[in-house]
Amino acid sequence: WQSSVSRQKYFDNAIEELIRNVELQLDDTTIKQQYQAVAFLFVSQFHTYNFADIVHKVYEGLDQKVVLLSLIGGGVIGENEEFDESTPVISMLWGVVPPGAKAYSYFDGPKQSMAALFPPPSLASSGRQNSRIVFADPWFDVEESILSNSGRNDIVIGGISCPSAFADEFRPTVAINGTALPQGSAVGISFTGSFGIQAIVAQGCRPVGPVFTITSAEGNTLREIDGVLALIQLERVASKASIHDILLMDRNGLLCGISEKKKNNSNNDGTTSATTTTTSSMNNKDPPNDVMIRQIEGMQELQVNSTGLGGGALTLNVKALREGDQFQFYVRDGDAAQEDMEDKMRRAKVERLFEGQSAGMPVAAIQITCLSRSRSFFGSPNVNLKLIQQELLGKIDDKVAIPVGGFFAKGEIGPSIPSVTGGTTTDIHTFTTVVGLLCDYSSATTSDETLSGGE
Repeated sequence: WQSSVSRQKYFDNAIEELIRNVELQLDDTTIKQQYQAVAFLFVSQFHTYNFADIVHKVYEGLDQKVVLLSLIGGGVIGENEEFDESTPVISMLWGVVPPGAKAYSYFDGPKQSMAALFPPPSLASSGRQNSRIVFADPWFDVEESILSNSGRNDIVIGGISCPSAFADEFRPTVAINGTALPQGSAVGISFTGSFGIQAIVAQGCRPVGPVFTITSAEGNTLREIDGVLALIQLERVASKASIHDILLMDRNGLLCGISEKKKNNSNNDGTTSATTTTTSSMNNKDPPNDVMIRQIEGMQELQVNSTGLGGGALTLNVKALREGDQFQFYVRDGDAAQEDMEDKMRRAKVERLFEGQSAGMPVAAIQITCLSRSRSFFGSPNVNLKLIQQELLGKIDDKVAIPVGGFFAKGEIGPSIPSVTGGTTTDIHTFTTVVGLLCDYSSATTSDETLSGGE
């Protein structure tokens, strides 16, 4: 697998440079040996108006012999660098799947069935979780079409494209092979056989205040937590917060974390959770172990609450809240984001060591990072990428064994509890970095039972 980047301002020159790099690495011999080629094209917002032409010409330049997924990102990643949205950059990650593996591409949209992104059961690999990569535009209903159709042990990663604020709303931002798709579309690829994905999700926030229980909610409106109006609880948390946390709230806004009521500290496969783990000395409740970070969209005045008094509620960026789930306030913090990412990369690396050959051989990585986790957030460039390379991939003396490509997204798709042996559910994340480690399992000699995490 290889990563290639073109910084050419004119897209025709950029395409020519990319195709030339591919031809040097991926010659006709590879195709003749019936190795299936796959490519991911990440286009910066600078090239928004030429996106449809770019994907068509790249596909033609590759002689239509690859499965090609493309999208516009709010910045792209490739050749050991993260580029912001204003830079004229096109990045491509490409390679071949091993013998015994197959890649199936799919697309969904206004004229397609809701299950178009998913292969029939006959295509599913036995003994290993199905692995999928999905790119959707902001108008596509990811929750309805993708999350609800994902199996509990499926490994699904992906992200939401990031249209330019200066482009008209009808410009396409995702494409499959040589075709850019209309607004409200998604593209995907499913790997079966001896090729798959290990997913890692790293959060970018840390908790402020105690863990609460949702005691009254309607739709996406949070009325009460721990039997007290949500706005009153927020005021109490703010009054006890440090000056540093108050500044973070003012600068970056306030977020929240929602989790199902915690039953135990371990997953069904015996591994510990790999998502955000919180600590708090302000309460005696167990912290949630698989937090979904969401934005607080606003406040809402209530006429009356369960105690017969009026007051304020909070409106959250979720479809529906559930009473009994756990809730905590969060702030975006660059230091906490780096610490969490270091921890997740190291833990994933240790998991791979314990899994041995059954973890597969990594050949490439896809990095999908929230648009807000850029240079301005950390104060220095390439922070996400460097942590992936150093902590997960083992970067030594500026040399990386496998290539990394990706983009800055408007939303990240990944497991809620990622591990080598699969996640529990697939969710839309915010302020995270999702890493998809593409792995070759053709040399694995363990049984299907071992691969699925059994005894």
